Amino acid sequence: GGRIILLHLHSGSMEIGKYQRLLASVTLPSSAEPHIPALARAFAVSEDTVRCIYAQEVQSRVKKRHAALLAGIEAAMTRFHNGDDMVQIAYALDLPPCIVARRLLEALRLGLGRAGTTLALRDPAALPSLVKTPGLADTLLARLRRELEACVAVDAVCCPRADSARARAGSAYEERLYASLHEAGVAFWTEGGLRARGFFKTPDAKLQVPVAVGGRVVHWIDSKATFGDARMHRWVAGVGVQPFRSGRLMAIRPLPGFKFVPEADLC
Repeated sequence: GGRIILLHLHSGSMEIGKYQRLLASVTLPSSAEPHIPALARAFAVSEDTVRCIYAQEVQSRVKKRHAALLAGIEAAMTRFHNGDDMVQIAYALDLPPCIVARRLLEALRLGLGRAGTTLALRDPAALPSLVKTPGLADTLLARLRRELEACVAVDAVCCPRADSARARAGSAYEERLYASLHEAGVAFWTEGGLRARGFFKTPDAKLQVPVAVGGRVVHWIDSKATFGDARMHRWVAGVGVQPFRSGRLMAIRPLPGFKFVPEADLC
């Protein structure tokens, strides 16, 4: 295999000290949420930049603590049965409420499955029609609906609306990538086209004929609508590109106003 090239397409960079101060400002307990407009003004960055750094910090926390949540789910269930609501339990664990709600719904064995749990979070009112467990008390269903609504209302990072916003951002930048390739006259297969041909792990664009960029041969391009911090760079250089890694290109396309930390350019 060859080296991965990180190509940053951005509107500027952020000095690492400034990034660390901003990261510290958004590293808060799950029960708190940063004032994004105020931080954007204080650090002279876009609100999207602050929002993205905040979301990546929360997602990193979830990854670190998820195994502990699964190991301690019985204790969380005991708290739930003793009357604590899902938001209280999540805040005690310092985790996003929607993540804890998912695990509690699984532990309650309602027969929802992963897809049903996602649907219940998107529309808590639909929960009774999704539950597969017969004879479940109406009072419990009503409680679950109320608590799911509360989790969705207070969770700014892991709720369905945030997931949808990230998906829309990713799709928008894939379309910009495709438009740029068309404009440059570069023939390529899209991610959807590759999957239709039976490929499971795919980049956003696989070039039909490799091209040279900066003296290196590029076979594929992947678009990431993220902030280019050190953690994201390590993921790109490691696990994130293993399925199609061999001397190719990773293009990181931040959202408008997003930046990257130059000292984090590790590959």
